[in-house]
Amino acid sequence: MLTFYSNNRGLEPADLEKRKNLLAKYKYSVIIEGSHLEFDNLERWIKQNISVDPLEEINFGKTDYNYGFAEYFVKEEAQEAHLKFAVEHIYTTWGNGAVFKTNGSNMPDIPMLLTIRKQLFFLITKMHKNDL
Repeated sequence: MLTFYSNNRGLEPADLEKRKNLLAKYKYSVIIEGSHLEFDNLERWIKQNISVDPLEEINFGKTDYNYGFAEYFVKEEAQEAHLKFAVEHIYTTWGNGAVFKTNGSNMPDIPMLLTIRKQLFFLITKMHKNDL
């Protein structure tokens, strides 16, 4: 994110002010690069699995068509750890039924293999059992 914005343009002043205010309220945040559909899916996952209400975020603007950076804010370190895990392991089912995650702007997407799907189901199930 720093590379993109320092080489192309700075962050919007309104985004910087909002970020400053949110960091005063929330101790932890995670910055994510991805497609807007991936952000939508991640937000649904957060609401279902981390119980963050309200969900505070900043979308930093597009870096490509429906692609860019977003930052999500949480109050607890455990919530941040869950969010970091989810970000690396959430894949999106696209309109054609293919399951992928993006790999950066103008880079080939990463397909989800069946073995990965089984491993993630096991890890997420185990993670939730440990939280109970």
